[in-house]
Amino acid sequence: MSKIIAHRGFFLALVISVISVFLLAACAGDSGKPGNSGNPGKPGLPGLQGSQGDPGLPGLPGLPGKPGKPGQPGLQGPAGQAGVAGASGVSPQAALAVSGPTMYLDAPFAIWGAGFRAFEPISIYLNMSGEGHPVLGTMEADAGGAWSLSLENPAVAAGTDLADLITAGLAGILTLQADGADGSMASIPVQVLANAPEKSIAASPGASVVLSTNAVDIGGDFTVWGAGFGPDEVLLITAIALQSDLKSTQPLTLGGIAATAGGAFSMDVAVPTGGWGIDFNPMPPGVYTVEVTGGFGTIATAPLVVLDVPK
Repeated sequence: MSKIIAHRGFFLALVISVISVFLLAACAGDSGKPGNSGNPGKPGLPGLQGSQGDPGLPGLPGLPGKPGKPGQPGLQGPAGQAGVAGASGVSPQAALAVSGPTMYLDAPFAIWGAGFRAFEPISIYLNMSGEGHPVLGTMEADAGGAWSLSLENPAVAAGTDLADLITAGLAGILTLQADGADGSMASIPVQVLANAPEKSIAASPGASVVLSTNAVDIGGDFTVWGAGFGPDEVLLITAIALQSDLKSTQPLTLGGIAATAGGAFSMDVAVPTGGWGIDFNPMPPGVYTVEVTGGFGTIATAPLVVLDVPK
């Protein structure tokens, strides 16, 4: 009985509480404005330090910078002491050939050289020991080291009176020498005489010369063929004027060549027009004897007419 009374009292109290809540809600006024925000709180404590990460990969190398401008050249240093002069060099390949074993001072004479340095300046002279070294001419070798020198009058070319030296017994067999500026040297013995002996222009037995044409214009050219000369005989080709009214009565050197082992040769010749020095005097119109003289004494001739018609 007492339990029933207790339950009823609890239920009654609950009902009264609910009714009170509704009554309080009905009697409540409008809600007020929100209050001001409070002051900020104090900062929090710092967090724990994190662990260090692994190092990153190296970056790519940068592009090279532009080169700077070249600096000013430095001052030239003092000249060093001159070195000791070396021994004279040997030129085993340099060699000379001549148109004949005898050089007559009043007659044409030709000299050929080979085995020198390319484009080497060369001085050709007669080595007379203590009596001087008369220079016959200067040449420059070609790209193959070869050169040629033709003398109309060796005494005039040398610029000295060699005839007096010959008469005094100071000449005779002399050394014809060619010295190159690069050290090349060559020599050959020659007999030097003052005057050439009188000779006939008649052909030597067995030797003959033929021209591709017997009439050529001024400035033209022709070919000379020859046969019957000595094996490997050195030959000098000249033109002798047959008319006394021509300005040049001295033989004109047209060129030089060596015969083959069979004594034959072929050579192209241009008619000299002048302006090339003593070795290329002009060849005026007229009748000439083309004479081929060998170093062994062989002589052959052929006629040539130079016409007054410029080419």
